[in-house]
Amino acid sequence: MKQILLIMAALLFPFCISAKTTYTYKIIQTSYVPNNSENYVYPDARNVYAFQVKLSPSPPNGQSEGNFKVKVENGKFSNGTDSLEIHENATFTVVFSDILYQYGIVKITSANPVDTSTVILQKGDTIQRSYAIASLKGQTPNVTLSNSNPSMGNTQSITAKLWSDMEYPGILVNSISLKAGHYEWTIPPGWKAIASGTKTGTFNITAADCKNGISIIPDNFTAGEIKVRAVNAIGDAGSEYITFTMDRGFALTSYPSSITYGDNTTRTFSVSSHTGVTYEWSAPLGWQINGQGNTIEALNLNSVSITPSYCSFGKITVKLKKDGESSSWYEFPTQITNIPDISVSSSTLNQYECLTITLQNIDTNKVQSVDFSNNVSFVSKQGANYTVVALQYGNIDVTASVLLNGCTAPITISKSINVNSSPIHISGPSHFCSSGTFNISSYCTSGLTVQWTVKRSREPSLLEPPDSLITTTTTYNTTSITLYSTIYLPEFIELTAVVKDLSGSVLSTCYYSATSGAISTYLGTMHWSGSQSGETNYLSHGNSMYLDQYSNYLINVVYTDTAGNYMPAPNITYVSYFSDSNNSYYSGYLNLSYSSSSISINTSLPYSPIYDTGFLSVDLQNNCGSGNHAFIIPVEISSYSPSSSQGYVTAYPNPVFDILNVDIDLQEFAKEQSKMSASGSKSMQSDPSFDIRLYDRQGNLLRHTVTKNDKLTFNVSNIPNGIYFLHIYDGLNEKPQIQQIIVNH
Repeated sequence: MKQILLIMAALLFPFCISAKTTYTYKIIQTSYVPNNSENYVYPDARNVYAFQVKLSPSPPNGQSEGNFKVKVENGKFSNGTDSLEIHENATFTVVFSDILYQYGIVKITSANPVDTSTVILQKGDTIQRSYAIASLKGQTPNVTLSNSNPSMGNTQSITAKLWSDMEYPGILVNSISLKAGHYEWTIPPGWKAIASGTKTGTFNITAADCKNGISIIPDNFTAGEIKVRAVNAIGDAGSEYITFTMDRGFALTSYPSSITYGDNTTRTFSVSSHTGVTYEWSAPLGWQINGQGNTIEALNLNSVSITPSYCSFGKITVKLKKDGESSSWYEFPTQITNIPDISVSSSTLNQYECLTITLQNIDTNKVQSVDFSNNVSFVSKQGANYTVVALQYGNIDVTASVLLNGCTAPITISKSINVNSSPIHISGPSHFCSSGTFNISSYCTSGLTVQWTVKRSREPSLLEPPDSLITTTTTYNTTSITLYSTIYLPEFIELTAVVKDLSGSVLSTCYYSATSGAISTYLGTMHWSGSQSGETNYLSHGNSMYLDQYSNYLINVVYTDTAGNYMPAPNITYVSYFSDSNNSYYSGYLNLSYSSSSISINTSLPYSPIYDTGFLSVDLQNNCGSGNHAFIIPVEISSYSPSSSQGYVTAYPNPVFDILNVDIDLQEFAKEQSKMSASGSKSMQSDPSFDIRLYDRQGNLLRHTVTKNDKLTFNVSNIPNGIYFLHIYDGLNEKPQIQQIIVNH
């Protein structure tokens, strides 16, 4: 079997070799290309010369055979490079450089040679096409003009002529030198050329028309240049220009090199003379020309006498007129020296600060008025110095308009300065005791007015000295104010400052808040709130504190003025309890401690009946001093728990006049027993009894009975009026259930 396969391979191998086709590549031009006999190109021709790479013979069925490398010498591809890698059949364009006596060369090599069963793409030698570059570089056309410089006002035509053809060096077509076929002309604005129609500006004319001659017609006054060059047929490249300058014979012939500002000596200004031309002259406002105003015009007036004035400064100008046409203005180079100027005290400052502007090179005795731009505000004047306020911020131009005596228009002078943003604001203490000073910062004190409004949170007392008090709402026109307070009550103060310039325009409105207290006894109105054993809102301002048996209390303290505005909190320095009954032993049941802003109370009252009322005395201190008269928190102490009386016992009437009735709801009591029995805390009583006692505030037992009945009475007709406490022992609770009874005969 192997032998058969080898024989078949040997027989087929020659046919495989013969089936291969060797392809070579060639470069062809595809568009805008001279015929095959013209082997030259024009330089700088855009989108003109296009090329392709093709295989020979063509691959079967449009088969692609790889990429190619292309390189150009003395030229660039459309992407600006001199080398490319392209696919076969792709088109690329070349722009050849404008180089004299050189060739543009396009080279091609294979980027990836192919050798398959059917195709051999040989890399082989580099293929290239070379083209002579048709350049006119370095040559100038032979052109002459019949009048190379017509004078001002002369509109006679000029004949322009090309005397010989311009040839492309080294380029032959049918053994004859290639000649430039077109010429580009440029004439001054307003001029016309007659050649195969009317031309203006820049235009092309054939070589034949140029050799026949063209007519160029100038206007009356426009100067400029006539330029001519040969150009190729399809590109922008061409020869060098031949240029003819047309100054029209105009010149500034006589004038002073400089004039010192303020020197009113008459000077002569002259220009070249052109017959039949009207001259219009202009000088700065206030100056005189030939003893008249600052403008004048007349026929053939090419020389004038000019007298300066200190009212203004500027340039002397003249223009020419004829047949409804005018020249441009011609400016004399005379320099005005020592001209008016301004200097500034600082090139950088803060907004609303003072700035001194000084007039320079101006006789202050002649100054009638000075106005400034609206980015500053005038403050004051002293000699040549003017003080202003910078109103805006950023890089600003400050302008001074100076009107001098006898002048109709001001001299305007500007100077650039840098102004930092610095808003106006009130500075002062946030709290003061007897006096506080407030002022406006970052401003020009002599250039602004400040209108203060002071608003207090309370009306002053008639007992307070009026000469040392600020009123409820008062306006002050001053740059700073000092407020005094001799009051005992706290106060919240609102300040408003309206800042205006000298014209009354509002620049800024500022706000500030402060608190005040007069003497060392000022501390504010104290408010308290707190909690008992973690329950919040147990204590609140306006109510007595109720302190019962073995409880912990935390009191938080804040301070306000009489209008409810919060005040700076003073520090708590001492807390003590004072009894209304003057029994000092009650304080032994209260363990008091405190921090700077809170009070802690831990009670240790016995089960025996104790009741007392009194107050907590709190000593305070703030930055105005110590509180000698202390603040008072009402306190009620009781080992009883009036708020926990049971719902199954009712004592009435309350207040009672003589007979106190006590009713016991046995059904409700049975429900209470059932609950406690279910919880395992107490066993059920089949025949309960109730121990009922009446105590006074000192703990003296006044009435006592033990009963199993659901009703009983106490006669209290002989008991003094006052507060008493009814204790009910029911066998369920270790502590008695207590109700407060008021006896009132």
